[in-house]
Amino acid sequence: MENLPPVILASSSPRRSELLASMNIEFEIVPSHAEEIMEGSDFIPDLCETNARAKAEPIAELHPESLVVAADTMVYLEDELFGKPTHID
Repeated sequence: MENLPPVILASSSPRRSELLASMNIEFEIVPSHAEEIMEGSDFIPDLCETNARAKAEPIAELHPESLVVAADTMVYLEDELFGKPTHID
């Protein structure tokens, strides 16, 4: 894939690195140190989007020539927010 911008993963998540690598995407890891929020919206997906943007934007400002990938994961059930998954069980 020629002429594509450099890809930066704004996360130190091993799983996200694994996903990009499984797609044969060359990328650099530049972890974001943005503080995540766990409240502020009644719509949980909005919190995930807000957190993902908070992670991506400072990295994108430092690397304007790159495509920055950032994401957020939250576990919730019936409007109860449990936060980040910590283990598989």
